[in-house]
Amino acid sequence: MEMKVLRPFGMVFALIFGQVGLGLTIGGFFLGHYADVFTILLNPLTLTGIAFLVVALVALVTVRKRRRRLSRIKDEGFRFDAEVVDILAPFLNMTVGTMFSTTGKIECAYVNHQGERCLIVSREQYMINNDITKERLTAVAYVDRNDPSEYAIEVFKKDAKSRGFDRDYR
Repeated sequence: MEMKVLRPFGMVFALIFGQVGLGLTIGGFFLGHYADVFTILLNPLTLTGIAFLVVALVALVTVRKRRRRLSRIKDEGFRFDAEVVDILAPFLNMTVGTMFSTTGKIECAYVNHQGERCLIVSREQYMINNDITKERLTAVAYVDRNDPSEYAIEVFKKDAKSRGFDRDYR
């Protein structure tokens, strides 16, 4: 069974804000260049675009930091198969085309080496489509060897199908 990693919302957020910010900044440069009223950098459109780009940059840095943390805990920590217990309070609801998506944190349970059942909540928001339920998700919990309060979660869709095309190029 092929499993697909569920996408954290930070990367999607950074891409959306980066594209909007770049468009606003370029539009502000053109408007400031051809208008006598505004200078290029004091144009409100340019300033708004720069603010969007700064927010996107902060989101990208946060995503990169979390990926490094995940890879460090994967290399040095314990790996446990976890069960998705709940999808916690949606943070943001959005509609992209005809698909409704929401973001939420994933609550998981795993059994540690002492046989205790531990509940953990993901530290980041995940993009959740309208067809995803907790029964269709599985997770892997990585726990630091020295500090069990340091953990990371990877969430997978159980029944993800490959979207690759098999083509014959003869």
